[in-house]
Amino acid sequence: QSIGSKMISNYISGADAILLCYDITNYDSFCNLEDWYRIVMQTFEGQTLPCCALVANKTDLENKRQVSTKEGELLAQEFGNIPFIECSALTGDNCQQVFYNAVREIRILDAEKAKQNKNSNNQSNSKGLFSWCSLL
Repeated sequence: QSIGSKMISNYISGADAILLCYDITNYDSFCNLEDWYRIVMQTFEGQTLPCCALVANKTDLENKRQVSTKEGELLAQEFGNIPFIECSALTGDNCQQVFYNAVREIRILDAEKAKQNKNSNNQSNSKGLFSWCSLL
């Protein structure tokens, strides 16, 4: 879906985690991340931002790399020091780690929310037991 699509906000609204992914062999996909991140920030304006991470894919194509690891790390810092990881969907390298990290961050945030709710004598999270994730 195009970055300008009005539906994107509907897809990510209420998400507990957002993985901003790009292709290391396609510099344009990396450049588009600033637009994607802006959409995330606009969608969650005035709300708690979900867990976000920057994911570089296709590390199996190192010989075709157009985006350096350092560039990814710097962008992750620019986006508020969000986690950064490189992976390969083809070989599976680091793919499980991407999702383990996202779930870990969600659980940390959920524990913090539960503690805040307990301290303010509110009911538990209205979402219940379910969380979901959007991949951008």
